[in-house]
Amino acid sequence: MWTKNGNLPNGTRTWQGALDYVKSLNKSGGVCGYTDWRLSNSSELESLFNAGYKEQTCDGSSCSDNAAWLNTQGFTNVQTDGYWSSTNFGGSDYACFVIMGEGYVDGANKRANNYVWPVRTGQR
Repeated sequence: MWTKNGNLPNGTRTWQGALDYVKSLNKSGGVCGYTDWRLSNSSELESLFNAGYKEQTCDGSSCSDNAAWLNTQGFTNVQTDGYWSSTNFGGSDYACFVIMGEGYVDGANKRANNYVWPVRTGQR
């Protein structure tokens, strides 16, 4: 389960800032009554990518990128740039992030700034 708002803290954070934000979100009562939100792993973020976004319609014309498509699928405020994941990338100083507009995964120093999109496991 993802938050509806793809830019919930309204801006970018360092990787530690992303972890701290999600932790504070849970301490302050959570979102929609849930207090088990976390930073997603890179596979979970990749699962939001639709390779066929160009064939889809966004506001009457072809979607310009995957983020625009996601914003027509019940999400709001999804950004085209990178979103932090909880997945380390080649060592403890780097983490994976997903460029939501194009759907590719890369790594960045954890001191860099990326967006945060909390996720929770949900009910089964």
